[in-house]
Amino acid sequence: MNRIILPFVLLLTGCNLAASLTGGSGTETFTPTYEYLGQTHSMTINFVMTNEVVTALTIESGAASDLERAHQLAFAANVRSLIIEKSVEEIDIPVGIGDEERLRKVFRKVIDELIVKSEK
Repeated sequence: MNRIILPFVLLLTGCNLAASLTGGSGTETFTPTYEYLGQTHSMTINFVMTNEVVTALTIESGAASDLERAHQLAFAANVRSLIIEKSVEEIDIPVGIGDEERLRKVFRKVIDELIVKSEK
């Protein structure tokens, strides 16, 4: 019975890899954390990719404070139009998106990780 489960698990965990190898669709999720005003904050960022183009983006706040949650929500609303329907290499996040440079830097690191994953 274990022989059947292992290939099934490998099949499920390899879906994104198969999609990226065949040019199909898949998802990539990142959960970066960062420090701000003495608190640790996070975001869950989910990209849906089709043929190496971002077709959907969701950003869920994991902020430790209401103020930072508001900054994250503003950033998410503003960045979405800069991401959708672009390949990861085309994505550019200008200064001033969401009025918080730290969020732009956190997101830029995520985009850099996404580029590395898409090149594999």
